[in-house]
Amino acid sequence: MFTVVLVYLIPAGLLWAYLLRESFITFRRDITLKADKEVSLPDDPPMVTIMVPARNEEHNIRECVESLLAQDYPNFEAIVANDRSTDRTAEIVREMCAEHPTLRLVEVHELPEGWTGKNHALHTAVQEAQGEYFVFTDADTRHAPSCISQCMNHVLAHGVDMLSLVGEMDHRTLWEKMFVPPIAATLMLWFQQKHVNDRSSHVAFANGQYILISRAMYEKCGGHERVKHELLEDIAMSKEAKKEGGHINLAYGGDMYRARMYDSFGDFFRGWSRILHSALNKNAGRLLLQWVLTALCSICPFVAAVMSVIGVAAGADGALLCLIVSIPVCAMVIWAVSRTYPISKSKRRYALLHPINCLVILAVLAHAFYTAATGSGIVWRGTVYSSK
Repeated sequence: MFTVVLVYLIPAGLLWAYLLRESFITFRRDITLKADKEVSLPDDPPMVTIMVPARNEEHNIRECVESLLAQDYPNFEAIVANDRSTDRTAEIVREMCAEHPTLRLVEVHELPEGWTGKNHALHTAVQEAQGEYFVFTDADTRHAPSCISQCMNHVLAHGVDMLSLVGEMDHRTLWEKMFVPPIAATLMLWFQQKHVNDRSSHVAFANGQYILISRAMYEKCGGHERVKHELLEDIAMSKEAKKEGGHINLAYGGDMYRARMYDSFGDFFRGWSRILHSALNKNAGRLLLQWVLTALCSICPFVAAVMSVIGVAAGADGALLCLIVSIPVCAMVIWAVSRTYPISKSKRRYALLHPINCLVILAVLAHAFYTAATGSGIVWRGTVYSSK
């Protein structure tokens, strides 16, 4: 039995050694934008229209919009699309519009068939936009004053058609600090920045929390109307942009904005199930394969270590060798995973709980698989969408 365990541990160890190596070089190789970097914008910079979809965001919308209105970019307007809210979202934005002429409110009263709420809200806002560039961002984000200036500086300097940022995650509860970094890292393994930014690669990704895209590219790739049924419109639109020959960049911007995606464990579970379900193309087979790979790579090394300890105690042949091999493999797993936690300002020590964290990830993947396999539908923000 321990011969089989050893045969498993060797490739698992090599895989984690590769991932650990990648974690050390990724921030040196990949694009990182910083809020305090010097910018060199043209004297008459292009107009930017910032658009925020908002559905029942009365607890978020004021802080979000205030951070956007405080941008130091010299030429912008902001539009909030109130997507059928039943709370005070629209009232709050109207109050702010009275004080800020660059801010407008667009009301969305119904959701047409075949559209998701966010896509339709942003599509409606675009009809009112006057900018040469569009920024799409979420109501749960808070932005540094230089965010648009830094992004526009990068876009204009490098001829980028679509730029998306990965910002800082605002984690306040224990479950957020434990579970979000590793599940987010799982997603980013599928969409590595080096491939997204490679114009010859078919890999495309964008983070809907912050997308900057030129009007020309938005219209060329069909905008939100072409991806109107997608729950992950960000990734879908990035794929369309790449198909149209667009130059896409994905960048880290830890101090450019922060966001708190979910404020309850239930929302986290349903939200990430939706994300993983759509990111793997709603394919039950791919989701099942990812479940198996996650179990093999992230949980089985620790199971092998426990089995080896028991085997050594029982005097089983080969158990000691397996234990000697399993210890550095488990150490590499924890070390590699721990390097994802600082991105969200979480403590590295939570990586010591990685086997427990992975049980939650497996549960989320299982739910996503069930949704894809049964076509049971996805409930998000009070609306039921097809899971096919």
